[in-house]
Amino acid sequence: MRYELSRLDAFITTLHPSTAQKESNKGQIRDWLRFVHDQVITIRSSMIDEVLNTRNSKLNEGYVQAHQKGLINLLDTLLSYIVVATRNHCRLLVFLYKKICTELDGLLMLIIKLLNNFFDVTLPVPTSYAVLAHQELSEQWEVTRSALLDLEELDGTLLDIASKPLEDFLKDPRQRITYQRLSYLRDLTEQIASVLNKVSTEEDSSNFEYLSVMRDLSKVGLIEPAINVHLHMLLIYINHNSREYVNFCITALQQKVDAMPDINSKILLLRIYSKLMRLLRVKPHSRLEPEEHRVNRQVLDFIEGELEFVQMENNNGTATSATNEFYNGNNVTTAKKKIVNKLNTSFDVRELALLARLFKDSSKLKDHNTDIMRFIAQHYTTEGAEEPSYESIYNKWFNPRSSTALSVKYFLDECIKNIRKWL
Repeated sequence: MRYELSRLDAFITTLHPSTAQKESNKGQIRDWLRFVHDQVITIRSSMIDEVLNTRNSKLNEGYVQAHQKGLINLLDTLLSYIVVATRNHCRLLVFLYKKICTELDGLLMLIIKLLNNFFDVTLPVPTSYAVLAHQELSEQWEVTRSALLDLEELDGTLLDIASKPLEDFLKDPRQRITYQRLSYLRDLTEQIASVLNKVSTEEDSSNFEYLSVMRDLSKVGLIEPAINVHLHMLLIYINHNSREYVNFCITALQQKVDAMPDINSKILLLRIYSKLMRLLRVKPHSRLEPEEHRVNRQVLDFIEGELEFVQMENNNGTATSATNEFYNGNNVTTAKKKIVNKLNTSFDVRELALLARLFKDSSKLKDHNTDIMRFIAQHYTTEGAEEPSYESIYNKWFNPRSSTALSVKYFLDECIKNIRKWL
């Protein structure tokens, strides 16, 4: 399959400021722009025809991605030209390079739109494209954020967590960012603006999904401000699966469970949130962090473990002796057998829980969270507690401390040093 950008590559090489400056005048620049425009139209037609006439998807993928990378390199080259031309006060050349960037950006966007099945969204966008996207998102977000902060009932922490990836990008537009990430940030910005509009115009009064959530929450006496409910529904819908947001959800839910007056209320609350996590819509193929599980799946893991824990507490008084032996090791023979099988470690409970969670989050452990916690309680000792309890591990699994993360990092750094012996 032919590489369609060859003529454009060679032409843009001749436009370096050191050579183009000698020939630049309005007539010449008009001719150069016409040539680029004609080339873009030819390349666009040729690429579409080539893909349509080739049945081999692997060949098409390689063909499209080669042109994607070529266009990214050309755009980055033009940006470096703009820097030089600006420094030399060559306004005509700056105008020329920006116009060519617009043409190539248009071609790249067309490839994304028409040939997206073969497009590599994990590649970084061209710097020039990132700068333009930064300007667009900055203007949109400034208006939306200002209006949001006028809402008295808005949870400021929730907004900060939701907007953190966007704010990070806006602080440094020249950071390397992938098409996937930039597409997500655009969607996030537009969707938050849409939420603001719904709350401002009270559109939610006829939204079945929203009304269902509010009805279910009222069953346990929870009345949440509309803006916060809509934000949560949005972040679950677009799968805002950052660690900060998932931990925020789990911590908030844990506090609500702890505030319930009795066991039955706690169980009802957890079942309602379990129902919501299963029923709320999730946008296909959308996720902030490609390597992380969906928000609803991570929160459901917590809910299932918490339900099991609460029900175990509820059954403590009436549980069979066999159940008590399983959880508490009351049977002397069973307890002795457990001690024999335990591995002694110098980790404390928090460190051991975090290490196990790292394995789980990396998909190296396939069992359910609670099964992993029970296994640790049954087979390991920790510093300061010969037999760590399931309850102790459970409490530390979902809310690791930064100090624990730091001590585990030191341990993993030492492991990496040791691994180098065998490399």
